[in-house]
Amino acid sequence: MASDEANIEQFDRTANDSKLWVMRAEDLHTGSQVLRDKVTSLKCDIEKDLAGAVRDMKYVGLIFQSAMLQGFSIEAFLKANWLVQGNKVAEDGHYNIPSIKRDSHDLPSIADGVGFPLSVDEREVLARLSLFVSSYGRYPITKRWQHNPLTPDKHGIPHRLSWSNQDHATAEAIIQRLTNATRTA
Repeated sequence: MASDEANIEQFDRTANDSKLWVMRAEDLHTGSQVLRDKVTSLKCDIEKDLAGAVRDMKYVGLIFQSAMLQGFSIEAFLKANWLVQGNKVAEDGHYNIPSIKRDSHDLPSIADGVGFPLSVDEREVLARLSLFVSSYGRYPITKRWQHNPLTPDKHGIPHRLSWSNQDHATAEAIIQRLTNATRTA
């Protein structure tokens, strides 16, 4: 068994390797895309193929996990970007980015904490994506109802969360910016 010193050294080396963070971010992004492709490829005509429509329904909910993985990808890319700027994610065997609240998946706050600028629209999209990361991708609810109260949509229908193709495109554009930032540095 390796000594504590060797374990700490290996932990720090791994945690502070931006290439490993980028690799994990890309893997999470690929998983997100695979799930989204499965959901968006469903084209069953309920009037012609009721059995097919019922069979396909089991895949519709995967959009939540797709969004969760997309958010995790952005989080990992943000931390890779932090490392590329010459900072550390871990020191002396402790994971710690002082400018980020511990155990937070609040993507706009993480972006702020690592110095990655966001537009107002990007910030709003990432705030909603954070709800998939922290709850809806894994659980049917948030920890407290106040974290995501019912809000009427443009048609007056109350709901807790929305995620549109435009929101997805905005998140994808952020991923592209992060990919460029971590590759050019």
